[in-house]
Amino acid sequence: MKQAHPEKSLIMNAVSGYGTEQIVNRDVDFCYNEVWGNGNGYGGAPEDQFANLYDIIATNDRLSDHQHPTVFAAYINYDKADNGGSGDHMVNTPGALLTDAVMFALGGSHLEMGDHMLTREYFPAAPLAMSDELKTALVRYYDFLTAYQNWLRGVSSKAAYSAHVSVNGNTVKAWPPQAYSIVTFAKTVGNSDVVHFLNFSNTSDLSWRDLNGTRQKPTRKDNLAVTIQTNRKVSKLWVASPDTHAGAVQELSFEQMGNQLTFTLPSLEYWTMVVMEGESQIYLTGEAVKKDGYGAYDLSQAIPLNKTSGGNVYKATVYLKGNELFKFTDGRDWGYCKSYCSEYENYQFNSHIQLAHLSTFGKDYKFCVPESGYYDITINLDSMRIVVKKADPMAIEGVTADVTANKDHDPWYSLAGNRTPNPHWGIYVKKGRKVVFK
Repeated sequence: MKQAHPEKSLIMNAVSGYGTEQIVNRDVDFCYNEVWGNGNGYGGAPEDQFANLYDIIATNDRLSDHQHPTVFAAYINYDKADNGGSGDHMVNTPGALLTDAVMFALGGSHLEMGDHMLTREYFPAAPLAMSDELKTALVRYYDFLTAYQNWLRGVSSKAAYSAHVSVNGNTVKAWPPQAYSIVTFAKTVGNSDVVHFLNFSNTSDLSWRDLNGTRQKPTRKDNLAVTIQTNRKVSKLWVASPDTHAGAVQELSFEQMGNQLTFTLPSLEYWTMVVMEGESQIYLTGEAVKKDGYGAYDLSQAIPLNKTSGGNVYKATVYLKGNELFKFTDGRDWGYCKSYCSEYENYQFNSHIQLAHLSTFGKDYKFCVPESGYYDITINLDSMRIVVKKADPMAIEGVTADVTANKDHDPWYSLAGNRTPNPHWGIYVKKGRKVVFK
């Protein structure tokens, strides 16, 4: 069909996930999921739960090689609509806004508007109307989705991670949602960390469906004292919310001591997005680079990769032990740093060059190479790709270890030309000479 009409957009509805693997591998333009309440969804969470929405996005990302965004067809207030809108005949505003807040924060979008809000799978049906309050709020929510699309939809689920957040006087839980909690969902976007605050603090209802339109408006919280653990040196912090100031950016003052970053969150009604802009660093650790006398994942011995001048690209030439595991982190403290893991368990770089995805949310899968030797490693945080290939033998040939080179104070440099204070395993330059550390 796409071949016959290449100018047309093609989608297919994976109802309750049916046929997803076959659909996303075709020439569709995005992943389209009509979700219901039919038992278990992806990842073990029931299909009608907020938790399942992320699992759907992550599955679509993985199966589409992170090329297609996810659009949900999800009908809220379904039982109320089925009863002819008994009562006030209105869409429940809190149910609509919390569902949109979660979907948008996770990186998805919601097919919910036609000539009216869709509360039935038969689109011409309009048993429920929208209040003026809901109409105004939805304009702001979709303005927000558009204005901040690079922070929301521009990064796939492979950049998600579990943030360590505390809010004075409040219960905070990292995704997935839990009852009576402020819930956080976090992603790395380039050199920034984005943490979404979602307000579940006054509810035990963790279903997006709000079947009977009974969800209550969350209790607005103001001037929250927030602490976030981060290994990144933050240069700027700002927040935005579709619930206040028409979604405009508010830059905030903050304090950072070590890995503790503290600030005052102005408000949280349904959803507030926090963006921490700063620098980043990547380290390699694991059995494949283990030094004698140290643990395999001792981060004090982690090997730093060298950041190129072009931006979010890191490179290193490192000696890796064959069939031994390794992974990447962005810090030197397991209490708060994030792991950049393989999407597939014990992913092996088998050929001259292989690509794998980074993932910081979920299972702690690692990488390996089939044989020992020096490897050129490149990590691109913009495309979230890893390239691992055997180092050029001609470039290494004739390089000898200079055991006396450490006795003076001349600086070491990486092959990329970056100054390196403490060389680990790999190839470095000193006084114009290449030196191998084994």
